Amino acid sequence: MRILHFSSDPLPDPRVERAAWSAKREGHSVYFAGGTIDSFHLGSNPFEQTSSVGWDARSRLHWGRAYGLVQRRFNDFVRIVKPDLIHAHNVIAAKAAKESGVPMVYDDHEFWSMWMKAELGNWPRDFLAHPRKARASITRLYAARLWTRWESEIVPVVPTIAVCDATARAHEKNGGHVFVVPNLPSTLEINSIPPPRLKGAPLSTAIVGNDFSSPMKTRESWGVLDLFANNLLGELLVIGETRPISSRNVRSMGFVDHLAMLRELTLHHIGLIPWKPHWFHKFYSPNKAYEYMHAGLIPVFPSGLQQVVDYSRGMGYAFSDYEELRQILTSLSNNVSNLQDSRNNIQEYARRELCWERFEKRIFEAYSQAS
Repeated sequence: MRILHFSSDPLPDPRVERAAWSAKREGHSVYFAGGTIDSFHLGSNPFEQTSSVGWDARSRLHWGRAYGLVQRRFNDFVRIVKPDLIHAHNVIAAKAAKESGVPMVYDDHEFWSMWMKAELGNWPRDFLAHPRKARASITRLYAARLWTRWESEIVPVVPTIAVCDATARAHEKNGGHVFVVPNLPSTLEINSIPPPRLKGAPLSTAIVGNDFSSPMKTRESWGVLDLFANNLLGELLVIGETRPISSRNVRSMGFVDHLAMLRELTLHHIGLIPWKPHWFHKFYSPNKAYEYMHAGLIPVFPSGLQQVVDYSRGMGYAFSDYEELRQILTSLSNNVSNLQDSRNNIQEYARRELCWERFEKRIFEAYSQAS
């Protein structure tokens, strides 16, 4: 089968590429059309042919000439590839793919319509309080309504893949047939990770990602830096942050290669998701939680991340506010010498249970339903 992955986002994209590698292992031919292609998640290209179709802010809202150009480039690539199936990633690409008439599945990475509502926050109160941000707020409101409508058109008639149970339940209420495929590392990534290294005091905590640069309300994280600056919680390493961070007890090492990042994680005790708790978190299934566990780190995360709560099987720690996070880290800091067994057990469990390949068959079930 010839499978065309279509996305409004650029590469690298771990979820897109994991799905492509899964199909390639099964003997299918895989292609990609979407945003710019800067590199590949694992440094190797799974696609037989790729095309950057020129998405921008206007075309993501399917506006005017910008979207017309994206449509033409996409349709030209479809004529070249002649796919049997389109695997559309996120609602923006799914709406465009549906117009092509090719059988498709919809892979909802972020529950975009609900995420945009979360980012709007207290509309219109925030709009009135910050009139200089009016244009951005109105655009977000328009996007939330637009993407909600697209989802209601797509989900009831197209097999849907979701990252977590909460998103699946929401789509099923909309008449969808949903397959849950969490954001778990693949064996291609896992095999490069050594056992967690022996490490004594002080407590060493790692954060992966650019959460401190993110403007998203659902990933607000700055309070964590205050915790480390004002309390004896050990050391914090931030990996992959584009914004310079200068804070007491905090070190930032910027962007590193994905496989090098996984190896670096094994040198630390704790893997922290630093987000201030938010109601939208139940719809998230962040890669980093499971990468931490595969590296043998004890995961610490906001309590609303229900998928992470379920998958950590009591081996991690959930916090409901930053005061509770301080208490958790203080307790762990006072018990560093006894953490190694927990780290080894977490990695063994992750290797056994939290692998992409355990769930990839659900992708092919969705493909069968679409064909």
